Amino acid sequence: MGVHIPKFAYKFVQKMMLDLKAYDSETYAHCVRGSERALRVSEELGQNRREQAIAAYSGLLHDLGKMKIPLEILNKPDRLTAEEFEIVKKHAEWGADLIAPLQAVPFFKDVSSAIWHHHERVDGQGYYGVPGDRIPFCSKIILVVDTVDAMTQDRAYRKGVSFDAACEELIRCSGSQFETQVVDAFFDAFDEKRSRKTGIAA
Repeated sequence: MGVHIPKFAYKFVQKMMLDLKAYDSETYAHCVRGSERALRVSEELGQNRREQAIAAYSGLLHDLGKMKIPLEILNKPDRLTAEEFEIVKKHAEWGADLIAPLQAVPFFKDVSSAIWHHHERVDGQGYYGVPGDRIPFCSKIILVVDTVDAMTQDRAYRKGVSFDAACEELIRCSGSQFETQVVDAFFDAFDEKRSRKTGIAA
């Protein structure tokens, strides 16, 4: 992708992903899909090679912190308690912490920031209440692709919804939860017919 990744960093990422796969294979698969979709959206947005690489790596690593969530909470078949949800919310920060050894590389400093903020909302009502203009743009990409994938996959506590239903949620929450520009790009990448039909895309 036109960005040099030091060999030690590449090996570190490989090890982290293998650890994640061993801990929870569903989260691993979710992250792989997130990486692929984040890259596609970044390309649709016309971002440069470095930004595309940040999107791909951030998508790949965004849920790394879930390795620190006990499996009985991560795969709980019932709705989480308030206390359990507070633990789950920490995964964004924990994910950034797990790649701290890479932050001497400026590229991974940006990846870390994108991971930490990937549950922030443009209306400021996200995990940490960061206002929309202070959220890394890559985090806004990750939030969209993460949400669609999470909604469409079966979880221990619920059945997944259809892709169409997930897209309707993007439309409904565009401008409040999601960055409209990113929603537009997602539809251009994955559902151009819907984008034209709804008139969301410019």
